[in-house]
Amino acid sequence: MFRNLQPQSGAQAVRVSYAGATSIEAGVAKHFSQRLTGLLAGPPRALFFPSCNALHTLGMRYAIDVWFLTSASVVCRTLRLAPWRMCACVAASAALELPADLYPWPMVGERLKLAPL
Repeated sequence: MFRNLQPQSGAQAVRVSYAGATSIEAGVAKHFSQRLTGLLAGPPRALFFPSCNALHTLGMRYAIDVWFLTSASVVCRTLRLAPWRMCACVAASAALELPADLYPWPMVGERLKLAPL
């Protein structure tokens, strides 16, 4: 499902659509440095992590919203992650990292539409 969004693909960003919001444009974390720093590095306002089932907020001063997705783009877990914490979801194949309270949360079990930009 995420083959066109993997690090070796040319996708720099992805558009995420679901019932609770019109669409979210998220950068794709392809390289080690992007994956390590996440939203700590600043823009984009959201970040998509293909092949990811764990995230951290080490070094961050603010909370983030995390949405874990299965390989079929179905939300399997949503949570607010406080600074200096770690989280994981065994069922996840990808994750979205967003600033806290910026977007309404999708329901667990809801399928998201992902399209490369």
